[in-house]
Amino acid sequence: MTAVEVMEALAECRTKESTGTQGALIHISYSPFNEGTELSREQSQPARDMDLPLNHYTGRLDRVFTNAHGQLCFTVLVELERSDSDGHPVYRTFNAVEGTVNHIHVVEA
Repeated sequence: MTAVEVMEALAECRTKESTGTQGALIHISYSPFNEGTELSREQSQPARDMDLPLNHYTGRLDRVFTNAHGQLCFTVLVELERSDSDGHPVYRTFNAVEGTVNHIHVVEA
């Protein structure tokens, strides 16, 4: 998906930032532009435990923004495939220009 297609897919979604409550529930497939950190690899253990693809993320849309380089990014509180060492959901930021958004499915806008 191009950055424009990503923006169009997220245009009707509420964000935590805009509502003060929880954002839209979305599922995305994303191919990152880097290998990630050791912490991000540790936090992907739930996906491995459930035999889910490591490039899939399901959670609540937190915010959509433009980074310092003018690139479209969005942050999701990932509730299914990622967790911290205490089992809590973790935030992930996706760059729609550097990485590849393969698809976005809006489960609940």
